[in-house]
Amino acid sequence: NLTPAYSGPATVLSLVANLHLARGNLNGKPRTMVTGLDLTPVVFMGEQQDGRDYASIVPLASLNDGPLDAATRSYLDEINRYADLVLGEHWRTAKT
Repeated sequence: NLTPAYSGPATVLSLVANLHLARGNLNGKPRTMVTGLDLTPVVFMGEQQDGRDYASIVPLASLNDGPLDAATRSYLDEINRYADLVLGEHWRTAKT
């Protein structure tokens, strides 16, 4: 869900799957297999700039590093809680 219909914290949070693939042989047949998976929590963000509306998908970890007003920080904290619930807190220190 990279384009939510509502702006609730649970609906703007999505995940991007980064698959690690390997080619090889299995039982004598060439195969491509998934050997790893990293999930990156992302947030659908809307903003206005120069009187125009824009939307973007931003890694959640990068939003946590920026300066924010109190209302936006509170909203982002709710999104972080959903990410913790879905992924555990290790996503906060994972490479993005």
